[in-house]
Amino acid sequence: MKIKIYKPHFDVTYNNSDNSSPIFINPEISSLAKILAKKHEVILVSPSDFKNNTNPRAGMLTEKSDINILCEGRLYLKGDDSDERVNRELKEIKEMCNTGKNFRFITDYKIFKKNGDVLKDIDFTNITQSPNVGIYGELEKIFLYGENYVENHKKTNDIIYCGNSRGNARDEKICEYLINSGVDYSLFGNWDPQRFPKTKGKIPFKDCRNEIAKHKYSLVISEKLYEDINWFTPRLMESILANSIAFIDKDYPRNLSDFPCTDFQVVSSGRELKDKITFLESCPSFYSQLLKKQQEILNSGWFDGSYQLKILEKILA
Repeated sequence: MKIKIYKPHFDVTYNNSDNSSPIFINPEISSLAKILAKKHEVILVSPSDFKNNTNPRAGMLTEKSDINILCEGRLYLKGDDSDERVNRELKEIKEMCNTGKNFRFITDYKIFKKNGDVLKDIDFTNITQSPNVGIYGELEKIFLYGENYVENHKKTNDIIYCGNSRGNARDEKICEYLINSGVDYSLFGNWDPQRFPKTKGKIPFKDCRNEIAKHKYSLVISEKLYEDINWFTPRLMESILANSIAFIDKDYPRNLSDFPCTDFQVVSSGRELKDKITFLESCPSFYSQLLKKQQEILNSGWFDGSYQLKILEKILA
């Protein structure tokens, strides 16, 4: 099967190691292309392919292919629904999908939810949640393809959180678990320095795992939207790959069959988090057992892409 993958507004870049493997800057999309390429012909298309034709539906994307996958991952970053850039991007997506081509659409679930009124009229199959075909896409596992554990034996005994402020329940949970709990912590991301004076600022996605690996503990928090669909974020798997004990807030979805985290790792208050870290610091053998148990969450099929390929082929069929 011939598959074209296109992400509006983002050019294809190249892997620095050999300058021959085209990848998108988004790790999930890069992994998506590599996984599908195990059994199919995959072509990555970027806006630069259209530089001689301003029509976004022209150029390579309109050449014959069995499936076109349209990737969009920016719309929810715009805070205003009336943002002209958002409206322009939505219009372009709608125009592309209504050309009669065989399109699939892949995006962050929050984008799909926020723009549902516009996207519902588009003739496409949504890979992200796949309500059309009744298959959960489990895209949070795609970025695990080809990944490795980070070894770091010199860890600080504080807890780390990497993620940006959203001005919602996430901010309140950061205050509860970190700011007001009395734990030693490191906070990375786009946070208001007046409200979060210890923030260390933004950190590139590619550097997160190595930073988490420097800390014995990490924090993973949920959001209402994810709770509604029982979706767990890649942040949890980042902590596991970094060999850092992940503490998870009580609202985090836990009824998925492949989420065997221990009850000990679930916290409902900042005080409980502090008490559990204090206990682990006094009992290193239990810390080691917990770290080993945590690693059992990830299986080899997620790393070699075979698991994700089966799910993707069901959706694309």
